[in-house]
Amino acid sequence: MKERATILCCRHGKILLVDRGRSRWALPGGAIRRKEAPGDAALRELLEETSLVVSNVQYVFQFVGLNKRHHVFLSVLGDDFQARPANEIVRCCWIRPDEIGRFAASVPTREIVAPLVGPPSRPPCPSTRKRVVSPPEGRSPRKRASRAAPVGGRQRFHLRVRLLR
Repeated sequence: MKERATILCCRHGKILLVDRGRSRWALPGGAIRRKEAPGDAALRELLEETSLVVSNVQYVFQFVGLNKRHHVFLSVLGDDFQARPANEIVRCCWIRPDEIGRFAASVPTREIVAPLVGPPSRPPCPSTRKRVVSPPEGRSPRKRASRAAPVGGRQRFHLRVRLLR
């Protein structure tokens, strides 16, 4: 499994997304080199992709996808930090975490950002909508057990969270 350092850059309640020109937005980050510490890889990738120079990042959690293990780090930035696309990055964009659904973002990016947003509000499934039917005269209504259809299709990723104390 490939190891990757991924950085959640936050500024004024917004997170930084980058576009590598592949039609999917993602969090900054990249491969961890041999004998490189994940934190050092996060700092290096952030500099290479966005020209942002930060002194340290905080380890938040690990996200395991189909073929990559993301070591997710947090960096809270001030006003004086301006992200500029560099190397393979075409565009940089600051968004509120709850806007991630509006962007064509990679699945790992959506899953990593999800804890910042909280549980999604979902409309009821078609199979769980209540139908109002009057019972025949003189009979009490029968209660029927209903099963909810899975929402969102197959789950392909899972999240391993290690909280820092």
